Amino acid sequence: MFPTRARYTGLGLAYSLSNAVFSGSAGLIITELIKRTKNVDIPAWYVAVTCAVSVAALLTLRGDDYRRELRD
Repeated sequence: MFPTRARYTGLGLAYSLSNAVFSGSAGLIITELIKRTKNVDIPAWYVAVTCAVSVAALLTLRGDDYRRELRD
């Protein structure tokens, strides 16, 4: 999906940022939200919001992206 020159940097950056935001700090965010709202269903809402963000990102992909040549 990324051009050849930016492929590894782009993939690495996207993976690292999503990992830090959605998994690395998930425990802290969920714990704080449960503490503030007193709602034990927060983990389910967190997962639902994360899935919605993922679906939004997937909808921006074209169906034939995997067939295209990677440009230099």
